[in-house]
Parts: sequence; structure tokens; C-alpha cells
Amino acid sequence: MKYHHVISRRAVLRGGTIAIGLPFLESMIQSSAHAQTMNAPIGMLSLMYGLGTPDIFLDRGLAGTLQYYQSLISANKISIYTNIDSSAAADQPVVAQHHYGQPYLFSGYRTQLAPGFNVIPQGPTLHFSIMKQNYPQGAPTPFRIIDTGIYFRRGINYQYKRIWNDQGANAADFEDLASPVDFFNKIFGTMPASIQQDPKTRAARSILDYLVPAYQKYTGAASPLPASDAAVLSNHLDRVRQLEMSVYGTGTGGMPATQLPTVTSPMPPPLNYYVDGASCGDPADVYKVSPADFQTAYQILADLWIAGLECDYYRFGNLSFDSGGGQTNFVGPLGNPDNPSYVINGNPHANYHAWDPSNAACVAMATAHNHFVHKNLAMVLAKLDSMNFPGPNGKSLLNNLLVAVGSEVGTNHSVVRMFHAIAGGDGRFKLGVNSNAHIRAIEFYSTMGKAYGLAKVGDGTGYISDAAI
Repeated sequence: MKYHHVISRRAVLRGGTIAIGLPFLESMIQSSAHAQTMNAPIGMLSLMYGLGTPDIFLDRGLAGTLQYYQSLISANKISIYTNIDSSAAADQPVVAQHHYGQPYLFSGYRTQLAPGFNVIPQGPTLHFSIMKQNYPQGAPTPFRIIDTGIYFRRGINYQYKRIWNDQGANAADFEDLASPVDFFNKIFGTMPASIQQDPKTRAARSILDYLVPAYQKYTGAASPLPASDAAVLSNHLDRVRQLEMSVYGTGTGGMPATQLPTVTSPMPPPLNYYVDGASCGDPADVYKVSPADFQTAYQILADLWIAGLECDYYRFGNLSFDSGGGQTNFVGPLGNPDNPSYVINGNPHANYHAWDPSNAACVAMATAHNHFVHKNLAMVLAKLDSMNFPGPNGKSLLNNLLVAVGSEVGTNHSVVRMFHAIAGGDGRFKLGVNSNAHIRAIEFYSTMGKAYGLAKVGDGTGYISDAAI
């Protein structure tokens, strides 16, 4: 039997205040036998999107705005459910609104309202419960839960907080992490202030400049790693540099030219990531953004979020496509298979409030917006399925971690019928399903939680039995 050098699974490359996590390497297997494999880590991710998917699109199934999931379903990567009933979240479920649906999403707990429509969740989301159940001593990663996304509303707490602890408070390590630049700095490290504060200087330098000695140790001729691991590590650091360049610019830094990748990802657009974009009833103060800029920023954040997962910085998190209630005012081309030349100019939230399936203009905007949402979510799911940096069992993040997709409302703010999807779970769930069966959300969530050892999920309101997922 052949043996090799073993390094810690949580090993990092360090230089000053910079620390870059290593992706999974064969050398991290605790037993040094090459044939040994490890179990998949336990973790949960969610892809939350605002405003929901109206019934007319759910009824079209994979022929409409949900078509982007077809290849994933066919490959038995995910299952989608188009008749999830969250009516237990509110006394008047047909007009439940976002402040009931958002705290209930992936938790099963009703909420109480505070002044200004802020919410007081009555229990934790599944991310926190699964983490606490399976890691009673704390998650064995540098960070516990990362909650991020692109959104422009902050007037109400549920619009920028989406994962709750067992006290109903924010459970994420960083609150309101919405900027690609801030995400990169929080996860991968910050340079000295003199460099960080000058955009031109920052764009010309790389955090990898500070890691050259460690980089050479692990990838050079005297590396303690097998050649295959050294190649994986080199590829990973190239990717970190590519992500950094997509966030900060195109400077070359101090790394050898042969180590610099070809940058294909765009830089984040010059958006104000911390504006409170006002409401659809206050159009003069609504923050406007093009769909192209929104997608660019969202996908860069997705790349950063996934890179952190791949190097095991955290195993629990959420990536949001807009806030609960949306409220982003989109201006510009938003072509889709139903109308390739569609141009949007307005706030989809106002359009959903004025929902009228017989109104062609109303349906056209909702169609374009829902295509936009699900296309981007499917892109993230495909990235999670990448095998460039497989887990310790040789599978992708999408296979290993529990991945849930959903929104806080359905048709015109109702919570009676909603879209959900589930992926991963390392064999715990049946995938490849496209179901329109009526399923109570609390039963759906209970099945997810019990597969990870939870005795109880949510407050039990409306619970009869676990769902068949």
C-alpha cells in the first residue's frame, strides 16, 4: 500500500493578515492510504429569490420560466416542486405578504410583527438547526454561516437577514454582506490600508503577492504534496486570483506571469450596494439598475461564495437574488425566450401587486422577471456541480450539501402555492423529480430536517406527516 504526506484539512496558505483556504486535496485524508475516502461534509445552502413565481408560470412547468432546471432534473441533480403550501405561515394566506413568508421560508416557524413590518422570527431556519444538531461543538470551519446576495432594500429586517438562530436573530457571521468587494475582503483577507484604500494601487496588487513563499513551498519542486495535489492547489490559487481580478481590476500583481489566469469574469458594476432603494410607492427615490449589471454582480458573488465553500471556509449559507419583496427597479434589456427583445422599465414588485393575468403588459414583465430569476439560479446550481474542486468523496458541492431553492411568496403575495427545489443531500433524497403534488411546507421542511437528525422542525402548525421527498 502506498502512503503519502498528510496535511490538515483546514490548512491554509498564510502571509501577514492574508489566509487562503486550501481546496480538498488527497493529502487531507486523515488516513494516509491512497485508497481511503472520506464522507461528505454535512452542510446546507439556500438560494432565496424575492417575489416568487406566479401560478401561471408554475402551471407551464418546464415549458416556461422553469425550463432552466431541465438539464439538472434529467441528470438527477435536483427535484422541483411547484405546489408547496405555506399557508400555515399566516392567518390570511392569500394576502400573506413578505413579512410572513420570508421568516417561514426554510424554517416552518410563524413570525410576530414588530413596528414598521419588521419581523420577530419564532425559531431558527434549517441551516442553523442542522448545524447545531450535527456540530454540537461548533462547525469545524473558520466561518459558520455566510449570508450574501444582491439586493437594494434595507428598510425592514427580513430584507437583508434571511438565516435565523434559535433566538430569532441573525445567524450569519456577517450581516448585510451584499458587495462583491466586501465579500472578498471578509473571506480572503484585506491588504494594508494604504493599498486597500487606493483603487488603482489595489487593482495592481494581489493578495497572492503576500503568499509567494507559502505558494512556492506547496507547489514548487520540494513540495510535500503529491504532484496531483500540487496541480489542484495551483489551479485553485489561479482561480482565487481570477476572482480577485474580477472584483478589483486587471492588475498583474507580483505573481509570476505563468501563474496568472486569463480573466473572463467581468468586474462588478459600479453599483451602490448599500442604498435603501425605497418602495414602489416612492418612485422618485427608487434605486435603478440594469438587469445586466444585477446579473454580473450576482454571479460574481456566486463565484466568491462557491470558492469559499470549495475550500471549506464554511458549509452553511444563503445566496439571495434580490431581497424579500424585491423592490429593485430594473431598467434595460431583459430578453427571454418568450420575448427576446423585451425591455424592462419599472419595479417588478409593483407589477406583482397589480397582478392581473389578463393584462398582457403585467404578464410580460412578470414573465421577463421570472425568466431572469430562474436562469440565474440555474447558473449557480450548475456552478455548484463543478468537479474542478471535488469534495473528499469525489463528488461536487451540489451532490454533497443540502441545497434548497425557494421564495417567500407565490402569486401576488399569496403563500398558498409556492415553488421549491431541493438538491444534494449525499443520497438522502430522491432527485430528478418534477412534482406538482400538493405538499405542506412544514412537512417538506420536516423531511429535510429529519434526514439530518432533527427530531422536530418548525412550530408544527399544519403538520400531519413528512413529505415524500
